Amino acid sequence: RAGQLTFTEGPAATRAEIASYRALDETGRRRFLEGLDLALQQDSCAALVCGDVEEAARAALGFWGWEFSEQMQRLPRSEWPCGQIGLSWPVAADMYTHPHYVAYIEPSGASLPRELPAPLAALLGSLRAGVLPVLEDLVEHRLQLPTGSLSGQMAIVKAIVHYYPEPTQQEALLTHAAFHSDDSLLTLNFETSAGIHRLGGGCDASGGLSIRRLVHEGPRYSSFNLFVGGYGQALSGGDWRSLIHSGSNPDHQARVSITFFLSVPSLDGEAREVHDGTRSRQETAVFE
Repeated sequence: RAGQLTFTEGPAATRAEIASYRALDETGRRRFLEGLDLALQQDSCAALVCGDVEEAARAALGFWGWEFSEQMQRLPRSEWPCGQIGLSWPVAADMYTHPHYVAYIEPSGASLPRELPAPLAALLGSLRAGVLPVLEDLVEHRLQLPTGSLSGQMAIVKAIVHYYPEPTQQEALLTHAAFHSDDSLLTLNFETSAGIHRLGGGCDASGGLSIRRLVHEGPRYSSFNLFVGGYGQALSGGDWRSLIHSGSNPDHQARVSITFFLSVPSLDGEAREVHDGTRSRQETAVFE
């Protein structure tokens, strides 16, 4: 494209206070779901607030910051594993050359690795209790399903922890693998500092591409990210658009990001049939 590439911030994501959702009457819940649904239609993302999750998130982020720092001091780069499960330091595009932790989780609760670190397990438990039931209602609302038809069906199927020990150069956001959409129905993301960037919806006034960093209102750790994934786009018939985004570290301090990928297994077959190939097409279109 002609023009300059510009990096901007905001506006702040729409906040949804889900802690008190269950205390609302039927009318209040419907209005809440309508507001959150509208935010996902317009922006593909929102900021969720849930006090029951906040302390578990803070503890998990703190644990992983310490754990990765210790591992980096103990192991030279050449001795890190490059596998797909547990701790690893993948060899991939430039911006992804940082340590990861990956866990796959079955709807039954079984996982690979079999034993999850206690802070991560605690955060998973708090999300299952306080957040997933609200998101089940949200999906029912968007898909016009009977109330309660998805109760207990939403699952966290994958968790990835990213550790960025150094600032990410802005040029790294221009690599082919940088901007992507998630293979999920919805995605939850927790971070120590705001490092999620999204495309700014076309060109800026100079004719260049605009990349916006997602920011939240309120105190640090008081909210976390909700994204639409490719399956969400498929099941909603495009009313929700998957968020094309990229994670990085804009700070001089190390950044930790914990991401959970959500699914409703009974809907996965239909979603895959529509979604198949969408992610690769989006990534190619963005890069070109």
